[in-house]
Amino acid sequence: MLRLGLAAALLTHCVYADDAAWQGVWQGQLGAQPITVCLQYRDNSSYGAYYLQGSRATISLRLYGNHAGKVSIPDWIEGDEAGNPRWTLLQLQNGLLTGVWRNDNETRPISLQAVPLRWAKGYETAGICASEGFSQALLSSATLRSKTLALNGQSYRIMTANYPPDSHKNISRIALLGEDELRFRSGRMLKAEMSKAQSEALECDLASLGQYGRLGELTDREEAVLIAPQWLVIKHTQSGDCAGAHPYFDVTYRTINRPSGAEINPWQWLSPIGVELKKGNQSMTAAPTPLLRNLILKAWPPTDAECLQVVKDEERWTVYPDARGLVFTPKLPHAMSACSAEVLMPYAKINKILNADGKAAVASLQANGN
Repeated sequence: MLRLGLAAALLTHCVYADDAAWQGVWQGQLGAQPITVCLQYRDNSSYGAYYLQGSRATISLRLYGNHAGKVSIPDWIEGDEAGNPRWTLLQLQNGLLTGVWRNDNETRPISLQAVPLRWAKGYETAGICASEGFSQALLSSATLRSKTLALNGQSYRIMTANYPPDSHKNISRIALLGEDELRFRSGRMLKAEMSKAQSEALECDLASLGQYGRLGELTDREEAVLIAPQWLVIKHTQSGDCAGAHPYFDVTYRTINRPSGAEINPWQWLSPIGVELKKGNQSMTAAPTPLLRNLILKAWPPTDAECLQVVKDEERWTVYPDARGLVFTPKLPHAMSACSAEVLMPYAKINKILNADGKAAVASLQANGN
């Protein structure tokens, strides 16, 4: 994604000069209520949105009835239901757009004044609703908060970006304390990662506003799954609904060796009879061998036949160490994510397929009663 700072320069609008005269950002009144409106012309999918002054919730507008697009001013309907309120925009003259809002037998006048268009640098083509005049009152910043927690008798630090509840943002990072902080994610690195995640949350909002006329949703959250004297396991959940064709969702696990601060791939704890390692152009991929796959499937929780078949054929898996064993999870397509589950394989059951590094890691995990 494009990196965008909060203090990015703003450029005067020039991209849409030849498009429909009614498109743009407008401010004025719907009855007695102050509103801000964006209307975007597209050949096959013109759209709009508006919000009441003081609110961060946008109400979508879509084309309604017979309209000629660029030439005439189209009618609009709020949301997706046929019986929702309708907008009939009657006249555009000298930068003033007027019309009538209708809901059953109730009518209210609409009077809107054009707002100059400008965008943050890098988003000049993002769409009318991503321009400053519409987005500025909707975008929110976060305050960083840090607190100390404990897991398995080990203390750690979690830093959270606190956004307003209606922003649909969930961002956090894990760090260790004391000497561990210098080996894995120092305070400076922690703040830098949080700043990067917040920038991506802003990008998500602007992209979603430009595409759909609404704020985006983004989760970029870390949780401590296991902390032992020599090991840290972090669960990293990433999901979003920004401007893509579909929302995305992904969960990964990071296994950190605390004495060195290095990230370890637990697949490398398994011998060739348990894992097939393949080197790609940029990374190494791993998949369970038929022997290990059969062990996993035997331990699979009760499920329906369709889910079992999906899991049986899946080649992509994640693995992370628990105090009791290795935990395996299939990386299923989003449409089949309901079939996913975590399967714990106790170390005693997979001891024969652990290599020397794996057995040493397991010994260090179990040495302190974790």
